[in-house]
Amino acid sequence: MNTTLPPAAVPAGGEDWTLRLALRALATPESPRRDLWPAIAACLPPRLAARRFALPACAAAVLLLCGVLPLLVPARVNVADADQLRRAVYQLDAADAHLQAAQRLQPRAAYLTELLAHSRYERARLLARLGNG
Repeated sequence: MNTTLPPAAVPAGGEDWTLRLALRALATPESPRRDLWPAIAACLPPRLAARRFALPACAAAVLLLCGVLPLLVPARVNVADADQLRRAVYQLDAADAHLQAAQRLQPRAAYLTELLAHSRYERARLLARLGNG
């Protein structure tokens, strides 16, 4: 579209008229000459890799927590049980590390935050039973 007018056709306030014609030319819809999605998809981070590790990390954390919970039943701790409780604390530390790694991959996953809080709570309970908390 030609946005310039011959000098004789320009009314008073001609620069305003030329500007309006240029703005009208900008308002016309135009579709892209090529498909833009492949370039956009190439710039996006891969999501499959993030999800691949989240589920195994959660499963490992749940299994570790299930292995630790039976140790919490007795109220008194003798020397043999203290060693078992220390091993449980070590397992909870490992679960905590796995959950933190999964949370870095999926920071908005509420279930990971809940599992992390639960494992830290159980670790504090174990340490309190050992007399270190």
